[in-house]
Amino acid sequence: MKETVQNFLAFLSEEYSYLTKIKIFLVKIPGLITDGDINELEFQEFLEKYELESSRFVYEKNRYKEKIAGELNLEPEQITFRMLANMGFDEFRDKGRQVLRITNEITLLLLKTSIYMKNFSNLQREFRRLNNFLYQRDYNARGTEPSHSYRPGGKFYGEA
Repeated sequence: MKETVQNFLAFLSEEYSYLTKIKIFLVKIPGLITDGDINELEFQEFLEKYELESSRFVYEKNRYKEKIAGELNLEPEQITFRMLANMGFDEFRDKGRQVLRITNEITLLLLKTSIYMKNFSNLQREFRRLNNFLYQRDYNARGTEPSHSYRPGGKFYGEA
């Protein structure tokens, strides 16, 4: 059982390292989007890969819990980091707290990034509208139709 618990701890350390890299990347996302280094489609692909890795992490974590529970004749739901720490594996107290904390931070960063992307795309859309308005030939009350030239007296339009 000690070997299984040590393997589980090594797995958590590896996962914490991976999650740290994800967090650092997510902190940089607004700058990358603003500079044009990454677009929404590329970010969506990243999210899909992250989702796959997260599901792999949950699968492996559950597999280790089932293995430990089988050796202790318990249900897998009863195996927690606190219980493992109370059994003498104190490393789980800190490592479990670190993994849970960084997972929550990543969730918060994903929420902030989605809000940023929504606002950024709205801003981009407004800039496109402004540019279309600024590059038209006619600024009268008819609207913004750059293809029609304004001919005074040709057709009657009310002017503001």
